[in-house]
Amino acid sequence: MTKYYQYLLIKLWVASFLLPCVIWGGSYNITPLTYTTSGLTFSLDNTQLLATTTGIPYFSIASMANNQLDINGFNISPGHTWSTVSLTIGNGSAVLTIKDFTGTPIVDSTTILTGTHTFDLSETEAAKKGRRLVFSITFNSTSTQLNSIIANYSGAGIFVYPSPYTISQGSANLSYDLPNDGLVTLAIYDNRGRLVKQIYNNVYVAARSSSKETDKWDGRNSAGNKVASGIYTVYISVRFLNNTNTTEPDYTSSFRFVVLR
Repeated sequence: MTKYYQYLLIKLWVASFLLPCVIWGGSYNITPLTYTTSGLTFSLDNTQLLATTTGIPYFSIASMANNQLDINGFNISPGHTWSTVSLTIGNGSAVLTIKDFTGTPIVDSTTILTGTHTFDLSETEAAKKGRRLVFSITFNSTSTQLNSIIANYSGAGIFVYPSPYTISQGSANLSYDLPNDGLVTLAIYDNRGRLVKQIYNNVYVAARSSSKETDKWDGRNSAGNKVASGIYTVYISVRFLNNTNTTEPDYTSSFRFVVLR
């Protein structure tokens, strides 16, 4: 088999592995048309489930005044962080509280009036750890309308380029997110899960203004020998220095890529 066909075979084989390892940002975009399929749970005062036929902007019945609407189920995958939350009130006013799953307030009893209001969650511990969120909204009048909620999150992860990476053409670039100074563990594993080379082991790395960091790997193992062609995984674990927990990382991520001799 020629090197060209070997290259094509490996590239096609690995295509199904690469995409799930790339972590992207996204959002929960909750509107009258989407909230019933959002995967979230809506309840009034933690007891009465909201009927799916009601529609979230149509809280104009007397029983809604001073009632609390709880929205549960804001989950994101490991490696993601919450960034901002925007709420649009079409009429009247409401009081917003956002807590993490432990009950710790992130946005605490804030009154929001008619219009769109955006809250930056990115510097909170719950946001950085991607914890599950709970929204509580108390309607101040029978005419209050909640038109939309947008909860944005961003990806924190690592990728390798070029991929496939050919050792004879130089070093591979390992690019990862580092929005804050942190302790970084960075390592390469083969397709059997065996450690090939530890690049960093809980080493301090200063964040740059771009929130991105790039390191290089020369395609060699810890003994200094070039590795064989195949599929490899780069693994990263990051703990930001403002994290008071001495053991739990803020995020971990991995990326599978092809190496050719």
